[in-house]
Amino acid sequence: MTEVLIAERQRRTERESPQVNQLDATCDRRYFIQAGIAAAASALGLRTATLFASEESPAVTLQEAKEKPLETLSFDKITEKLKPLWEEQRRELMQRKTTLEDRCDKLKELLANNSIVLDAFEKQWGTFTDTLKNEHGATVPSMDVYTELLNQAETMLQKAETDLGTSERENADKDPEFHCRYLDIIERREALEEMHKRALMTNSTGDVVGLYPEEKNRNPDFKHDEYIQTLAQLLYTPERLALFIRYCTEYTKDIPHKDHWQTPEETLLRVKNGKYLGDCEDIAILVKEILILQKKKPFVVIMEGDPGHATCIYIEKNEHGKFDAYDFGTHELDRNGCQFGVMDDGVIAGVGYGKGPKEAEKGFDTAKDALCAVMSKHENAGLINMKEWASGPGFFVARDYRDREKDEKGKLKDTDERVYVAFDDLEKRYVSEIEVAPLPPSE
Repeated sequence: MTEVLIAERQRRTERESPQVNQLDATCDRRYFIQAGIAAAASALGLRTATLFASEESPAVTLQEAKEKPLETLSFDKITEKLKPLWEEQRRELMQRKTTLEDRCDKLKELLANNSIVLDAFEKQWGTFTDTLKNEHGATVPSMDVYTELLNQAETMLQKAETDLGTSERENADKDPEFHCRYLDIIERREALEEMHKRALMTNSTGDVVGLYPEEKNRNPDFKHDEYIQTLAQLLYTPERLALFIRYCTEYTKDIPHKDHWQTPEETLLRVKNGKYLGDCEDIAILVKEILILQKKKPFVVIMEGDPGHATCIYIEKNEHGKFDAYDFGTHELDRNGCQFGVMDDGVIAGVGYGKGPKEAEKGFDTAKDALCAVMSKHENAGLINMKEWASGPGFFVARDYRDREKDEKGKLKDTDERVYVAFDDLEKRYVSEIEVAPLPPSE
């Protein structure tokens, strides 16, 4: 398949301007190497909802992205340039999904008289559509993961069509025209995303803050708590903290039956391919430390079971006297039940908040209601039963690593991780007051 697409790309570039021929020759191969689900999910969890750029703020071209000096583009300006690229990519994927569904319907018509084969095909297709709907996974799929799922679906359809003698494209199991268009979007987007990350991590003096091991190499006396203080200053909004999770962390499972809860320092020192490695509780614990330094009162909720899950939440009382809850984790961000950029079809595609409960805008009457709003999405992933969870007396949170006991070797005990919190104590223990600027004096 890769050779077919590369050949198609070469034929296309020969017909176009010399500028196109200057693109990296390795782009096509690089895309297919990177298109694996795990790599794509960790590298690009890009989301969008309502904040797409208008015609007055078009997507940047690849050449602009490579040539534009970084210092001339602020974080917000780069965000605006990225938004239409995220939407363009999403439109291509949704159109391709519709095409595949039409082909699926035609196959079902051909198989109508063969119930055994039809049942087997529908079962296989059902597994695919369930994955797209996120009915069997805790992580909402990024657009790149979504792309890979569509690739798998087309391979399945192509095989069935070939077996029935109805294939429209001989010896081609993918759509070359789609991939050529799609590669153009990916190339432009990746160039800008790297700038986006750099702008996110640029401090007030114009210096880019690197990963903790890089900063420690420059200054051996630099402590991890000083680095977390730096992160707290850089990631001063929930959305910026969510983008840090997206760009700088990668979900990595622990060794089976050896679930180790990393301290923030351990996570900051565990780096591979430019990202901090950890599973859900490791990332949540690191986020908690950042939020503490931002004067929040965060806590890491533990969802026990198989699979279990952990996520970091803070609740604050807003200017309306209502309660807002913010939930950070491997899903990135959820505010009052509105997930950061997650569309109705469950695909991550940019920034902005998706739909949520009617109380989401002004907040909830109680802290428990706000907490339940951000917890409800975990029921869709099969992690909790919300009715049982909310009707109980309380829930488990992770004990602060500084309070956990140590074994004879000085290591933190993994048996001393959880603390039970009563819902009745939620507001007293974990709600902070939002800082609201005073109104100007009346004239």
